[in-house]
Amino acid sequence: MARGTRLLLAHLLSASLAVAGCSADPTELVVVVDTDYDVPAELDAVSVSVEGPSGVRQEDSVALGGAGAPELPLILYLEAGGGALEPVSITATGRFGGEDVVARAIRTGFVRGESRLVGLLLLAGCAGVECGAGESCSEDGCVSVDVPAAALPRWPGRVRRLDAGAPVADGGADAGPTDAGADACMPRVYYQDTDRDGFGSAATPSEPACSRPAGYVSNDLDCDDSSASIHPSASEVCGGVDENCDGMEDEGFECSPGDTRVCTTDCGSTGLETCSSSCGFGACVEPAEICNGLDDDCDGAVDEELADCGNTCVTAVVVREPVSIRESTCGSPDDADLACGEPGVPDDVYVVTLTDHATVDVDLDWNGRWDVSGNLSYRGSSCPGTEVACAPREESISRALPPGDHYFVVEDATGGCDDYVITFTF
Repeated sequence: MARGTRLLLAHLLSASLAVAGCSADPTELVVVVDTDYDVPAELDAVSVSVEGPSGVRQEDSVALGGAGAPELPLILYLEAGGGALEPVSITATGRFGGEDVVARAIRTGFVRGESRLVGLLLLAGCAGVECGAGESCSEDGCVSVDVPAAALPRWPGRVRRLDAGAPVADGGADAGPTDAGADACMPRVYYQDTDRDGFGSAATPSEPACSRPAGYVSNDLDCDDSSASIHPSASEVCGGVDENCDGMEDEGFECSPGDTRVCTTDCGSTGLETCSSSCGFGACVEPAEICNGLDDDCDGAVDEELADCGNTCVTAVVVREPVSIRESTCGSPDDADLACGEPGVPDDVYVVTLTDHATVDVDLDWNGRWDVSGNLSYRGSSCPGTEVACAPREESISRALPPGDHYFVVEDATGGCDDYVITFTF
């Protein structure tokens, strides 16, 4: 018994199946190609070209005879897309040694919700026959290539081999003894449609069968077979779900819930907007304050509540209790420029750490000549920070201070460096 073989270019008319009303019945053409030539002695290959309603043309071919080659008749399933149903132009060409031997063409269309049979017979009697424009050689001689879709026979699920030259394109009586009258089954794979929305899941294919099993459909285009509201023909709704199986969520809406994007706040900082459950972005939310000399959170204050913000004086000496320290500015960096001093002068930084309110007295002895050689600056709670007080060529600063860190800077008033003794009392 001859066994039908499915060509490789199945589904080449459309990448998706969209059947009105989500019917489980496919809108398809089943193309059956057979020949009365001796295979492979007279015909060793068959090609099939298809041009769908969109105007896209594709072609595939298969070798006949030899190990692993398919048996006749050949079968091709073409499924309609969601647009126009016609015209569909199909041409089968028989070849030998790379040369075209015979061809059969038809121009027809789909019938929505039905499987129609297209029989293309490559007959030895058509070799060398030249038909007129718009015609093709068939078992009835040259006939028009235009065949109304409604005139095509329904696909019976089985066809017979062409044996003695009398073609069988409608599943009717066999023509000869080659296969002893047996039908050729044309098996295909179907896909389970659990949610009954007319679209099957690629994860649940059937065994190849000649007719569609109950609960199965001919396509595998459903991306969620557990929900009847999710399939390629569904309309997209807001909710972060890909309802129409195109790989995107909430297309057509401003955003998908939970998405974020940067925005500009009322005070000019960079904030963040979040997509709401209604697929629209909400208000621009101000960022947290960071140490950058700007009002990030739009509260009118700059770098507030950031204790270490701007503290670039990395060589600061920490003072936690009253003490006298002998030191020198020679070799020291220039951490802060004093308003009462010279820029670029080496300086030393001290940070007094208080756990309670206290009056801090800072006294300086610059080798016994502070009145002519030293400058003393109080920078507040950061360094270099903003200068609060500067004592040029004076020997002390006294401040009532709250708990926290307080920075004092010492530099040589002459622009050079020298030794000194600094005393902290609190």
